[in-house]
Amino acid sequence: MTAVARTATPELNEIGHSEGLPQEREARAVWFNDGRRTVPVFARDDLRIGHVVKGPALIEEEASVTVLDTGHVLTMHRHGHMLIEAAE
Repeated sequence: MTAVARTATPELNEIGHSEGLPQEREARAVWFNDGRRTVPVFARDDLRIGHVVKGPALIEEEASVTVLDTGHVLTMHRHGHMLIEAAE
């Protein structure tokens, strides 16, 4: 069966623009494949458009934690998406 529904285009809210660098909440010891490292911890709700976080780091939110390993770079999208890429 195929169903087609016409709906209005949703309005996507934008998060605010960054003013300066993202502020880490704390530093925490974390085990990675190559050993234990102390990494910065950021709250996802604090991140804004244009903020960039270079791994290793943790991004915490209420129900999950995103782990950025060394060589990964997170950039916040205007709609609050975390875009994670391998650094070149």
